Amino acid sequence: LNMPGETTEGLIAAIRLYNRCKPVIVNFGSLIYLPKTQIVEHGLKYGEITEDDVKLINKGLDPMAGKSNIERFKGKESVINYSIITFLLIVVTLLPRGFFERLLKTEFYNSKLQIPSIVLVLLEVASKFKARQGYIYLSAVKYSIYYGFIRKLLRFFGKDVLDQAHNIDDGILNDGMFSAGGLDALSSDDSFTGNSSWSFDQKPVYKEKELVTPEH
Repeated sequence: LNMPGETTEGLIAAIRLYNRCKPVIVNFGSLIYLPKTQIVEHGLKYGEITEDDVKLINKGLDPMAGKSNIERFKGKESVINYSIITFLLIVVTLLPRGFFERLLKTEFYNSKLQIPSIVLVLLEVASKFKARQGYIYLSAVKYSIYYGFIRKLLRFFGKDVLDQAHNIDDGILNDGMFSAGGLDALSSDDSFTGNSSWSFDQKPVYKEKELVTPEH
């Protein structure tokens, strides 16, 4: 998405194709401009980017690069209603063919309606679970609960629990049950593209321990 010269008609034609072939999931994202490339000139020509954007792009700081798909198109001033296009790209895998085609025939994608971000997020999560990719979110929740719980214990009970928590962490890591990175193990999800990369190093944690003698 966000290709220079992109049109609503072209996007709807693609969405109609997805409705016919019904893929398991539609992963979509925004064009990321690389510094000093010809596509930057086309982006300026079609009004997709500004001169201020170009300054950031030439520093390797494309303003779109660090955003999720939902954020990239939120409130974007364009002849294309990307809020509705995003909605259609998500629900095309959730709705029956006939119902979805009738929805397209209303041409509501030409309206100024903005789909709330929370609705898009919930639908995206539903589409991931339908495609059996729910592990992307379940793992994030698992690590959030686990490490968040440990941190709260540390703040509440202090150093004694800190030592015990370290022992618990070491045992879990040595068993290879969790990635040592917690939430950082989710190195990329592109916030809803499903192209995730995971880290399951399962490397044992080695710690120097004092030798225990009978005198002790």
